[in-house]
Amino acid sequence: KAEEARLAEEAAAHAAREKAKAKAAAEEARKAEAERLAAEAKAAEEAAAENRRLAAVEAARKAEEARLAEEEVARAARKKAKAKAAAEEARKAEAERLAAEAKVAEETAAENRRLAAEEAACKAEEARLAEEAAAHAAREKAKAKAAAEEARKAEAERLAAEAKAAEEAAAENRRLAAEEASRKAEETRLAEEAAAHMAKEKAKAKAAAEEARKAEVERLAAQAKVEEEDRRLGAERAARKAEEKAKRRQRREEQKQKRRDEENATHCIEEEEAKGKEREVQHQRTLAEQLHEEGTKTKVDQEFEIQSKKDEVQRHWNAEAAMHHKELEEQRQKEQTDAKHHLELDIQQGNDELQCRQELEAKREVEASLHMEGAQAKHRHKRVHNEELSTSNNLDAKRQKQETRELGAEHIQQEQHRTQQKVDMTERSSVQEVAAAATPVSSSCLGATAQTPASPLNPAAPQHFLAARAAKRLFVSCDEHPVTAGEYLLMEGGINGRPAWARTGAEKAYLYWTPRDGGHWIFAKEVAGQASEATPGLLLRSMQMAWSVLPEEVMQAKWSKATWGTRSAFSKVLVLRG
Repeated sequence: KAEEARLAEEAAAHAAREKAKAKAAAEEARKAEAERLAAEAKAAEEAAAENRRLAAVEAARKAEEARLAEEEVARAARKKAKAKAAAEEARKAEAERLAAEAKVAEETAAENRRLAAEEAACKAEEARLAEEAAAHAAREKAKAKAAAEEARKAEAERLAAEAKAAEEAAAENRRLAAEEASRKAEETRLAEEAAAHMAKEKAKAKAAAEEARKAEVERLAAQAKVEEEDRRLGAERAARKAEEKAKRRQRREEQKQKRRDEENATHCIEEEEAKGKEREVQHQRTLAEQLHEEGTKTKVDQEFEIQSKKDEVQRHWNAEAAMHHKELEEQRQKEQTDAKHHLELDIQQGNDELQCRQELEAKREVEASLHMEGAQAKHRHKRVHNEELSTSNNLDAKRQKQETRELGAEHIQQEQHRTQQKVDMTERSSVQEVAAAATPVSSSCLGATAQTPASPLNPAAPQHFLAARAAKRLFVSCDEHPVTAGEYLLMEGGINGRPAWARTGAEKAYLYWTPRDGGHWIFAKEVAGQASEATPGLLLRSMQMAWSVLPEEVMQAKWSKATWGTRSAFSKVLVLRG
């Protein structure tokens, strides 16, 4: 019993020592767990810092995307402003065109008013001449009876005076014929000069048109190239954005998977720790039972076995912790490498986009310079063309002024001749009336005779006046419509009561007058019937009304290819007498 009591005391002391060792081991395990938790907290902080850095990188990338979006919006705004400016310029051009059309309409109305005033003046002059003739006839009739004897005596003198007047008229006619021949020679010279000038103008216009066409082709090619480059860059940007979106989605999936793996690993570690604790408790129970059952083992062997098992458990936990730490370190390094690679890709993409924008700006500057040079060349050509046109207009104005002076002189001479004929016929009638005992028939004949002469320009029927002044040949020049240019010969009989001309050469064209819309001169491929307002094959028509003027007297810039009832840009047509 004393031995059993001693063994019991030793077992109690051994149990106390084992309990103290177990408590110390539990304290060490708690400290190791605290260190592991601290390491995990530190790893979590590092992961949070890495996540914050990745978030900062993502925020920078989003800021870059926002900046690019703002630049795209600004570019769209600039394009919209340019389109608005172009629309404003088009509106201004339309307003200028409408103002020019209004001015043309005002000029046409002023021309119509001037023609109406001239017509009224002609009618007033005819009425005045008729009144003067009637008054003169009345005075002559009153003097006829008293001057019958003097008239018979003066008949011989008058016949001599008529012969002398006939000789003077013949001399005057010869002088007028010489002047007409010199005028025709001058017109021929002017026509030759105009034809040479027209050929030069045509060559210059052709060269300028070729240069403008080449410049336009180059500009269109550059513009197409720039548009193709824009489309390519847009496709590349879209592809890069799609690739970045896919990469971001993949990164998010990888981060989610990593978090799930970490959670699973943490859960597995917690389960392993719980199992290890259970195994330790079970092991301690087993050791206690073994100690209780095998009391014959020595104390040293039991302590060595317990310490060996504890060392083995500790090594197992250390190996698992080292492996888990190594996996976390490798994963963190991999994430850092991926983030660095993505950052380098973002920087490279930004540099590529910046280089593309710079190249695009350079191409646009080159295109703008080419467009500016083309506009300057067009402006220079237009200025030279305007100067040449002004010179041609001055020549035409001088020629028309000279013709107007000649026509005015001829008109005055014809008026004087008709007045002299009236006087002569009145005197003859007076002599016949005196000889026939002043019968009423003579007076009625005298009244009819007083109204027989008419003005050469009758506004109501100017056909004879225009037919007398029509040129046998006309030279037409028009750069915008070459089909109407060439030499035109006068047609016999005319069309619609006015002179008409046909173009020489293989391709036919006609220049004639139509009574449509108050009367206009037109160029057409076909000829309409007499007294018809139809205009088949219309090429050009005069926007200026032409009732009593010839086609060479129409303003050069008042022609248009617009059909009846519509409007279009004016064309310049130069018509010269041959």
